[in-house]
Amino acid sequence: MNQQNLSDTLVLFNRLFVPVSKRKTEERSGVTFGNDSDRKYCCIYCNTVITDELLSVEIAGSHRHFKTNPKGNQFSIRCFHAAPGCLGSGLVTAEFTWFTGYRWQIAICASCGEQLGWRFEGDSSFYCLIADCLRECGDEKGGL
Repeated sequence: MNQQNLSDTLVLFNRLFVPVSKRKTEERSGVTFGNDSDRKYCCIYCNTVITDELLSVEIAGSHRHFKTNPKGNQFSIRCFHAAPGCLGSGLVTAEFTWFTGYRWQIAICASCGEQLGWRFEGDSSFYCLIADCLRECGDEKGGL
């Protein structure tokens, strides 16, 4: 995806996105957010709804993982079946994958473009989102 296509996609997504305060249910990428009593997670940079607790999933036996990239940066990540507020960005690669049999690409906030984690694809697909880049919607503190 070139820069112009990414920019156009972000503009379209922003036009379609309804603020949390006005939302009861929303569909993004074929995934429905739950009702207002469900725990939703927002981007710490722009407060856009990224995913929902009901979309959490266990990968390799756990929902939460602590991973280190080749540069030595450590991440606390949480896994989700879907993250309707994220877009995959960049090339998909199997290099340095944290999950055997899966390829990955960067996952960015569809609203502000900040990196929030990674999207993995293989037999299935899922998102690993950086806990420090999310907060429970309505909570002013960052990190999960």
